[in-house]
Amino acid sequence: MAQQKRADTNYRLFGGINEKTSKYTLTDAQSTDIRNMDFNTPNALSKRPGYTQIVTGGLTGPVTGLYEFEKLNGASYIVASNATALFYYNLGTFDSLRSGFSSGQPFDFATFTNRLFLANGEFAGGWDGQTLLPLSVPCPPRLSTFSGVISYSPSAVAFGITGTPFQVYVSYNYLRVDGYQGPLSPPSPQTPGDTFLNLTQFRVSGFSVPSGYGITAIGIYLTARGPSFDPFDLGPANPNFFPTFSGQIVHEAFRFVTFVPTSTATLTITEFDFPELFTDLSKGFSGQLFCFIASYTPKYIEIGNDRLWFSGFSSAPSGTFYSEVGEPEYILPESIFETRTNDGDRNTGLWFFQDEMHIFKRKSFHKIVGDSPDNFIQVEISTEYGCLSNKAIAEYDNMLLFLDEKGVVEYNGSSWRIISQVVEPTMRRMNVTAALEKAVAVHYATRNQIWFGIPVDGSTVNNLTVVYDYLLKAWTFFDGFRPTAIAPIKGPLSQKEMWFGDASGIVHYFSPSFYADNGVGMSLKVKTKFDAPRGENVENAFRRLFLDVNQSSGVTGTVNVNVVRNYDFSTVQATFAIYQNAYQTRRDFGVNGRSIAFEFNHNSASLPLTMYGFTVQHRFIRNV
Repeated sequence: MAQQKRADTNYRLFGGINEKTSKYTLTDAQSTDIRNMDFNTPNALSKRPGYTQIVTGGLTGPVTGLYEFEKLNGASYIVASNATALFYYNLGTFDSLRSGFSSGQPFDFATFTNRLFLANGEFAGGWDGQTLLPLSVPCPPRLSTFSGVISYSPSAVAFGITGTPFQVYVSYNYLRVDGYQGPLSPPSPQTPGDTFLNLTQFRVSGFSVPSGYGITAIGIYLTARGPSFDPFDLGPANPNFFPTFSGQIVHEAFRFVTFVPTSTATLTITEFDFPELFTDLSKGFSGQLFCFIASYTPKYIEIGNDRLWFSGFSSAPSGTFYSEVGEPEYILPESIFETRTNDGDRNTGLWFFQDEMHIFKRKSFHKIVGDSPDNFIQVEISTEYGCLSNKAIAEYDNMLLFLDEKGVVEYNGSSWRIISQVVEPTMRRMNVTAALEKAVAVHYATRNQIWFGIPVDGSTVNNLTVVYDYLLKAWTFFDGFRPTAIAPIKGPLSQKEMWFGDASGIVHYFSPSFYADNGVGMSLKVKTKFDAPRGENVENAFRRLFLDVNQSSGVTGTVNVNVVRNYDFSTVQATFAIYQNAYQTRRDFGVNGRSIAFEFNHNSASLPLTMYGFTVQHRFIRNV
């Protein structure tokens, strides 16, 4: 009997990973593993962008936050954070913006018109590119009595004093939770003989509130007595309190201070801007009820419906506050949603999607329906899926993707589903405990990709990036870098690129023009599916491989090939190299088997690689 003619089997390479479906039933377009290659080239796999350092100075330790703040006039500011400080980009390095943090929590950022708002659970503030001011939300009312010490750093110039000596008198009252303002105490001189410049603290003591009410704020009135004041004195003295100072000008300043939730405490005023706070004592309270203590400082902030939303409080783990319309610094004590307070879970993120604010917990997610407090309603969406990290949420084409402990969830505003089943074996390797607060996600719009940085195999840092191409509905894996924070940023570049910070305090950016990771070659891998071209019961002689790759001019690049057979990746049957110097480079080999698969490996710091497909020649041996 004459030997049968040799047959060819051709394979395309544009498909993604499919680890969940059986290796027996994968289509020709799918692989069982792809590393550091994506689908940016149509009908092919191509080398992912490499990266290089862009900022090497100023930061130390893991970068916990990274964001570009863009103002309406075109000005752009890049901010970053580590465990202890907040920084801004300045001529190739990062300069400190604020330091002294101890929580180590990542910062969250949101742009509201021409201001950047930021929070990390220990500090919250607003920045206009020049001045960073504290920001927080109302403390829940707790106390019926208060006594303590108010300390501050006065400025004679700010107070409008032009001569000496001077004395400062203090009066105070309180604001109850129901809006009632308590009576003003009589003024009392602080330490007889003290001049204003020597006065750095005063004592508040002994006011009580009727049972059933709580104090939400303390009003402090400072009055300086002296021979003269500069021309910006805003009003006459209050004769009810200073009848004996006839012929002398008295200057009054009002300061609003909130309490800490203890019956006795020391409050420090760091921003005592007197010129903006002159007032008549009869005007009473004005300003925002802020509470500058860590337990009521948000970790997450988001902009939605012209309001600023806050969540992630250690003392209110299921609470979400919202500001007044157009006034991000003004939050009423009653402007709060409590989300499933009895489920033993806490809020893990906020995202404004399809004109509705979404609140995430680890095991559920919810949304706020309505456009004003009069019709706000909290709707429970799912108690099956939630989000592990506020940084692991990304939006594209009216779809929201977020990282649940079971995988990546896709949500279209009405329905939701896990879409990462095909890479489920990898998602099962995720260190869920470490992924809380540390996992990251970003939309790489120019490449039609969503990147999820996650920790796997017991790692406590994000050592694997799972990439979803939403045009092809295909998956790939990137490694060789460990993003602790990631964001699309333009900065000093000609266009936006993907920037990321690492655990060493260095900030890098990706570019398709880089073929290495900071000068080091990246390892590429494509592991194909097993194929039995004549059926499962036919033994073939696989003899020749043609690989269609891009040609490298003037340089010989090497693609190393491992050949395996019969659904067994553990035993390599043949190993050889194919070069990038010719289209359809051919290599002869000899492996007998019923099915065959290949693993292609490449490493270079200077060469691109695009794989369009391959062809296998084989001939029939016998039925088995």
